[in-house]
Amino acid sequence: MARRIDFQVGDEVRHKTFPRTMIVEEIEVSDPQNKNSSVYVHCSWMDANGQKRDKFLLEVLTLISQRELSDHDKWIAVSLIRAIDLDTFKEDFFDQHSWYGYKKETLKGTFTFVDNSTKLSHVPDDVALKNRIAILREAFQRFHDCSGQYLISGSDGWYEHMHRNHLRRFDDPKINKMYEETSQEMNRESTLVQAPFEDYLAFIRQHNLMPLYKKVRAQFLLEEQEAAKG
Repeated sequence: MARRIDFQVGDEVRHKTFPRTMIVEEIEVSDPQNKNSSVYVHCSWMDANGQKRDKFLLEVLTLISQRELSDHDKWIAVSLIRAIDLDTFKEDFFDQHSWYGYKKETLKGTFTFVDNSTKLSHVPDDVALKNRIAILREAFQRFHDCSGQYLISGSDGWYEHMHRNHLRRFDDPKINKMYEETSQEMNRESTLVQAPFEDYLAFIRQHNLMPLYKKVRAQFLLEEQEAAKG
């Protein structure tokens, strides 16, 4: 899992052993893909004589104020989840037991996030947002890799567990056991998505982006309706 960083260059921060407000100048991560890796932060401040001073610190910082997101980064943040219905996603994804499959519309939202987050047009400048995108994409992708082995396209807008068809024809204990084990495997992967997903939504709310999400979501649904009409 990628290393999460909650601040970026330009933010105001404070260190617990060096209680003065400083500006983040540079961030260096020893291993960006390791969530436990060390983070070194180059900070600066103005002393009493008006001289710029600087210091390298390990990440034990309290964020005081964040740099405002650019309009493009705001668009990226909500655009990536425009295919996800936030009103129903918890029930349709996290609360849904994979034994019964998943709505295609629900997984379309997760596929859209993963696919679009890899495009250059959806790479933000904001470090904290970039981190959250990477972590959530990784969690969604792990679920896709797992579920892709067991889910097949069913009827009535659902992805069904491939072993359900066998169970309808005969009661085979081996197939039933495989059905249960693979369902549990998918459930574990979907559970691992919850923390990064909720963290992503917290970021959206922190920056007051829910009104923008609703606007982008409405536009997405309109486009879907137009596409369905042909």
